[in-house]
Amino acid sequence: MTGWSRFDHFGPLCEVLPVGIPSLALCLGILKTGGFSTELHSNISTTLGFKKPFRIDMTNLKMYEPENGKYPGSDLYHLAGLFEKALGWRDWTFVREHGWMREYNIERKHLSFFQFNQTLNAYTKSKSLMEKAKPLMEKVLSQYFDSDTVNEWIADKFDANMKNIDETLTKIQMIMKKVRFP
Repeated sequence: MTGWSRFDHFGPLCEVLPVGIPSLALCLGILKTGGFSTELHSNISTTLGFKKPFRIDMTNLKMYEPENGKYPGSDLYHLAGLFEKALGWRDWTFVREHGWMREYNIERKHLSFFQFNQTLNAYTKSKSLMEKAKPLMEKVLSQYFDSDTVNEWIADKFDANMKNIDETLTKIQMIMKKVRFP
């Protein structure tokens, strides 16, 4: 129920507490009342300063609009939502990247400009959101955690994902330069 910020001492950070407070508060409310209800969800959301019930189902992260609460740590919750939205754009491209950007297709120049352009645009959007969120996240994380934790979180979450995004953007741009699309 209470969880940890890691699965074990050597694993990466999973979640930072301020981001998990809405979920924790809802779980405690469910334990106290004996079950979930929309009224309970609304009451806890209001108590945490959300204008409407906070999202508990995330099926399309690229379309997610990060929420704002008013509890201590809600600034980090909002930025984590922005980060997840950025990853949602990147993840949306998975089927395009692995379906239309296979080496087989690239070697034979059997490629769809539409799919490449969609993938390029989504990765560009992801990168833009990540670049916007990173300095804000560093600043806000520093309010709650020591520099080692901040540096680790940024390296594991932002930098690793940004490296993947940059590599894929470079690959797409190189392919688009080499291939003449109709």
